Amino acid sequence: MPQSLPPDMDRLELTYNGREYKGERRGDKLFVRMRPEGGSYGEPQQVVLVTGSHNLQILWLETGQGRTLQQFPFGYIVAEKMWAPMNATFLLPPNVKEYYSTGVWNGACMDCHVTLGQSRFVSGFKWDSQVAEFGIACEACHSEGREHIERNRNPLRRFKIHLTTRSNPTVANPASLKGPESGLACGQCHSVWAFNDMEDKIDFNRHGAGFRPGARDLSQRFVIQPNAPDHSEQKDFIRRTEPDFFHNRFWGDGMIRVTGREFNGVQASPCFRGGEFSCISCHEMHLDSPGQTDAKTWARRGQLKPKMDSDFACLQCHKDMSARLVAHTHHPAESSGSRCYNCHMPRTTFGLLHAMRSHQVSSPSVQESIAYGRPNACNLCHLDQTLGWAAQHLP
Repeated sequence: MPQSLPPDMDRLELTYNGREYKGERRGDKLFVRMRPEGGSYGEPQQVVLVTGSHNLQILWLETGQGRTLQQFPFGYIVAEKMWAPMNATFLLPPNVKEYYSTGVWNGACMDCHVTLGQSRFVSGFKWDSQVAEFGIACEACHSEGREHIERNRNPLRRFKIHLTTRSNPTVANPASLKGPESGLACGQCHSVWAFNDMEDKIDFNRHGAGFRPGARDLSQRFVIQPNAPDHSEQKDFIRRTEPDFFHNRFWGDGMIRVTGREFNGVQASPCFRGGEFSCISCHEMHLDSPGQTDAKTWARRGQLKPKMDSDFACLQCHKDMSARLVAHTHHPAESSGSRCYNCHMPRTTFGLLHAMRSHQVSSPSVQESIAYGRPNACNLCHLDQTLGWAAQHLP
């Protein structure tokens, strides 16, 4: 645990909203004390979990209520090497001053930040949560391994599979699946989803996700595309009970607008309809491709395959475009205006203190800015130009 934590935790002293926080170390364990302004420090709370590593690290504290956790009110921004109040690091309404309630990890975060989690709500602010593993382990992407281990103890079976087939039926391999099923292995977490009904919600809470990698749907849940005709009854219920749900997560035309929900964008892309396009068309989860960079750079660049931060990501399919690139982009070949990503997947998704690509392949138009307020690709680069100028230059 100590090596996972931000540096100098035992010398941490922070003040926010009338409270003072102080870190202390006891052997390999770290604790946080809090005192109100003018008061005395309370009992120490042990730091028992850390989520995040690339952008933002969040600490979770024991509460004395079994497996129920409480969020530490500050997050550590990795790039800046600084602490900031949690409400200043997440996309939240400006009037929200505190956003670190007891049980929020159990009731929401652990849906994706663990492997095979069961939130198991008890009552009030108490949870009896259970997980197979903290973090995203092998079974999150490859499904349960018991049968795989048992059947492959025989080396003859392993050699036979190795020499005769690319896949092993006892384990899911997203690289061997069709695009929709492969993408769903990532989309089980990297999407905005909803429950089919209350019965499925309760089942998910008590027993965890019914989905296993390789399946064609999320079992108790479905990926939300706001403007699509599917699951109309469930989406109408969401609109009635949580009026800001869609507006907070999607642009008006249904494009995703918050980070961490990339599968919504992939699923809405025309490339997806061909059945081959998925997350691993461009990304890889294991640093094993020939020509791959070092681990730190790979992680910083979104775990892309080699050359996938270039036009090759699109040209691997759209091979004919290479010969007519300049005629298509109306920009010099080496300029940023001729990069496929910058026009067809601009940075219009926000979160974790930066803008990122929506992962929805689309074509720029001025209408998206006029009707929905979403920045269009042309004006994101040409900041000194008007929407009228952009309209004149777009087909």
